Amino acid sequence: MRYSLVKGLRIAAHLHCYAKPLAFMLCLLLRCLRHSGSVMCFSTLPSPSVSDALHLHYAAKPLSFMLCLLLLTGCAATRNVQQREASTARVWTPAMRSAEAKNTYRVRLRAAGRDLTGICVTKRVGDEWRGSLVNEFGSKAFDFVTTARRGTLLNVFPMMDRWYIRRTVAADLHFLFEVDNAEATFARRVERSERGERGDTIVAVSGRWRMTATPHDSTVTLVNTRRNIVYELRRMAETDDGSDE
Repeated sequence: MRYSLVKGLRIAAHLHCYAKPLAFMLCLLLRCLRHSGSVMCFSTLPSPSVSDALHLHYAAKPLSFMLCLLLLTGCAATRNVQQREASTARVWTPAMRSAEAKNTYRVRLRAAGRDLTGICVTKRVGDEWRGSLVNEFGSKAFDFVTTARRGTLLNVFPMMDRWYIRRTVAADLHFLFEVDNAEATFARRVERSERGERGDTIVAVSGRWRMTATPHDSTVTLVNTRRNIVYELRRMAETDDGSDE
């Protein structure tokens, strides 16, 4: 919306420069019709008078103002149409996450030119999502808890235990796991859409976060566009003995 308004103002500024020539041409056309009836003859067209020039000068600014107003109104109308057409599809479908059982995901984290892989285990406990992230060798990176209000990191690995890392990752996980929560602090700012040939790709965007879910391959991807951090989670299927593949 902000980009559309800025673009509209820029166009309006250019139109303001052309408003006076446009009004001048209209003045000539009206005088031609007034003097020659229905036949326009520019060779016999009288020159605009001083009064015409004054009318032109004062008419140019209101004309550019009206053009600017129309552009801004058009931007607002487009925005309203987009809101009405927004999808209500949920990112976390039952196939992607169970509210009763344990959920296990393969995780790939890309940040600062590095790739980290591991396992994330989550479970719903009351109104909270609780989970742990461990690397492929079984060492725990951190535990986390998310609610409608916030995300919190616990038991953080010493190398990651920096306030700015904790704050960024906690906020990212808050959006990641609470994106479908209607009571989440960011819920009203989330814009959703369905993409793909079959509409089977769900996209949720809010501020610096862009989240994509593809249920057909059980993958959820979250991008923090401000910090250039990518979280990719792929759900692991459970075997008959209850273990994860």
